[in-house]
Amino acid sequence: MTRPTHSTKLDPDLIAEVERAEAHLSAIDPLLGAVISDLGPCPIVEYIMEPFDSLVWTVVGQQISSAAAAAITNRLRDRVGGLFTPDALNELSENDLREAGLSRSKVRTIQALSAHLVSGELDLNHLAGLPDAEIMKQLTPYYGIGPWTVEMLLIFGFGRMDVFSGGDLALRKAIGLLHDHDTPPDARQSVEIARQWAPYRTVASWYLWRTVDPLA
Repeated sequence: MTRPTHSTKLDPDLIAEVERAEAHLSAIDPLLGAVISDLGPCPIVEYIMEPFDSLVWTVVGQQISSAAAAAITNRLRDRVGGLFTPDALNELSENDLREAGLSRSKVRTIQALSAHLVSGELDLNHLAGLPDAEIMKQLTPYYGIGPWTVEMLLIFGFGRMDVFSGGDLALRKAIGLLHDHDTPPDARQSVEIARQWAPYRTVASWYLWRTVDPLA
């Protein structure tokens, strides 16, 4: 899916951490270091979104092409006037969401998330202070929210710097290309390969995405 190209905040501490990440990754992995040298500074901080906006954007992009995701996202943003908020989406009917291009299952997911946030059952501000594993544990029971969706929220909604998604096909393809393999590694193998990039697996992921999608 196409990565977001807008920012809601620029954290100077996070910018400095990304710079440290580039140096660290270049030092420990010459192959990835060559990619970093070729592509230049990582602008991941500019991609961080409001958590709920990020979560909806991720749900929209599940298992569809980048072009389709962008078109649906734009139509949905037009309906709510820009940023996705629980209140705005909670006011839309199922038909409104379907007309934007969402599947029935994604409508169900977005309506449920919006309602849970409006009611206070779910609190993303509270989740933001929890460890990655606890956020995963609390969100994956919700309909339509799997590990990949939570991992994208951790990166693009919470700005976590050490996230890697073994279930992301683009990342697996990029690892295969990085190591000149004929076929991409599977999810488990990808996670194992990515361990060397801790504690900056998010930054490594951005560079990997860029090798298979120049617009990432």
